[in-house]
Amino acid sequence: MPLQPNEVKTENIAPAAVTTPKIADDAITSAKIKDGSVKTEKIATGAITGSKIGEAQIYGSKLKDGAVRAEKIASGAVTTAKIGELQVTTSRLQDKAITTDKLASNAVTTEKIANGAVTPAKLSFTPPSVARPITPPVTSAELGTGSVESDKIAADAVTASKLASNAVETTKIKDKAVTGAKIKDYDIGYTQIASNCINREKIIDGEVLTEKIALGAVDDERLANDAVTTEKIVDGAVTLAKLDPAIVFGAKLATGKYDGQGGTQAITGVGFRPKVVIVFVRVNSNDAGLWIKTDQDGAYTGFINFLTSKWGWKTGYIVSLDADGFTVSDDQTTQTVNNANTDPYDYIALG
Repeated sequence: MPLQPNEVKTENIAPAAVTTPKIADDAITSAKIKDGSVKTEKIATGAITGSKIGEAQIYGSKLKDGAVRAEKIASGAVTTAKIGELQVTTSRLQDKAITTDKLASNAVTTEKIANGAVTPAKLSFTPPSVARPITPPVTSAELGTGSVESDKIAADAVTASKLASNAVETTKIKDKAVTGAKIKDYDIGYTQIASNCINREKIIDGEVLTEKIALGAVDDERLANDAVTTEKIVDGAVTLAKLDPAIVFGAKLATGKYDGQGGTQAITGVGFRPKVVIVFVRVNSNDAGLWIKTDQDGAYTGFINFLTSKWGWKTGYIVSLDADGFTVSDDQTTQTVNNANTDPYDYIALG
């Protein structure tokens, strides 16, 4: 039996039974679509054309992030109202995109003009010639920062009266521009000179006078070899302590003390190998003696006992003359106290 109109109801249709060929063209109207039922996977690629979309029906919440690309936007669709405030940045502008008709009246202020950009060709008038000197003078407030360049200044135009106090900084002076002729005599104070800037090349020969040298400034390192001549030494200034022993004695000289140890003892620290050694001891009023040995005596030592008046040459006593002193023994055969334990001794060594 043939089906009657409206006889096939919803419950008579199997799930997914209505395929695309079963749907007549323009059969699905807005009223037939349940709210929220048209999901992404239900829409064929390219199926939504402009005629399928109702006026003002595309909300921001229906669009996937990044879905509206350049090719999706019709020409002329982005109007001023569609652009947020301050959203058109420099990088968004095409080179030379800002033409005259894009600029609002009075939009180009002083800050927008690059230094030196306004050339004579940009002026709509011929500027009048400026008489020299300018009357009234140009004040500091009328000059732009960095506007006074070297080629704008006439020769000898900058005098002391034109400069404000502390106006000339290091960076404003060209290297080697300040010659002697540019400096007023005796007008550069101590505070104006940078530390360590005056080296030997800056000082004229003979200009450092005695009164310019600080007390105690000339030490051994400052004196050149052979700089102190006879004429430089005040009469009577050279004391005995200043003389090398070789000047007085024609040889090296050393003096010293040691305490006896009751045996053989090396005396060091003389500073050279002696050629002559004299040793003297005074223990008390009952004993005193002297020994002398030269590098010509071999094993012998001369001795004198001051209390007994005995003297002579014996082996021992001063045993040897060494590289840095001499060696003594405690030989008592001369009836003198020779290197006795704790007794004090004085010596003179000549080299």
